[in-house]
Amino acid sequence: HGVNLQYIRDMAVAGFAVADIEGLIEARDHGVDAHYIERLRQAGYTALKAQAVVQLRDHGVSAEFIAGLQKAGYAKLPPEEITRLRDHGVSTTWLAMLQKAGYGAASVDDVLRLAERGVSAEFIAGLQKAGYTRLPVDDIARLRDHGVSMDRLAGLQRAGYGQLSVDQLVNLRDHGVSSD
Repeated sequence: HGVNLQYIRDMAVAGFAVADIEGLIEARDHGVDAHYIERLRQAGYTALKAQAVVQLRDHGVSAEFIAGLQKAGYAKLPPEEITRLRDHGVSTTWLAMLQKAGYGAASVDDVLRLAERGVSAEFIAGLQKAGYTRLPVDDIARLRDHGVSMDRLAGLQRAGYGQLSVDQLVNLRDHGVSSD
C-alpha cells in the first residue's frame, strides 16, 4: 500500500490522524499525501476523517477550489457539499459572478439548480439589465427551463411589454407568442 514510516511522519506533521492505520492506508491508496492534507488544513479543514479526505481527493477537489469557494462566500461547507459543487461543474469564477449579481447567499441546492440549467453570468446580467433584479432562484430557473432568452425579453420590451411577470413571460413563450 505504500505506507511507510516517512509517509506516517509526513502525514502526522500535516495534521492527519495517524492513529487511524486503516485511514492512512485508504488515504495512501487514493493518492492523498501530506501536501494535500496541509493545503486542506490551511483552508480551515483541520479535523477531517480519512473517508472525507479521500472523497474530496477522488472527486478532484483541490485546495484552490476550496479557497475559491471561500472567497465566493461559501466557507466551511461540509465535504459532501464541496463534492456536489465540484461534481456538477460549478466553477469558483461562476460563483463569484453569482455573488456579484447579489446571489452570494444562495444555498448549495440553489446554486446547483442554476448550474444544472446552464444559467450563465450573461443570462443573469441580461435579466438585471432588463429590470429583473433579485429574482428568486426558482424564477430564474423557470425562465431558463422555458427558453425565455434575452433576445425574446428585449423584443417584448421593444414592443411595449416592459415589466411582465415571470409567469407572463413563461406563458407567452410556452404558447409560442413571438417577440417580433
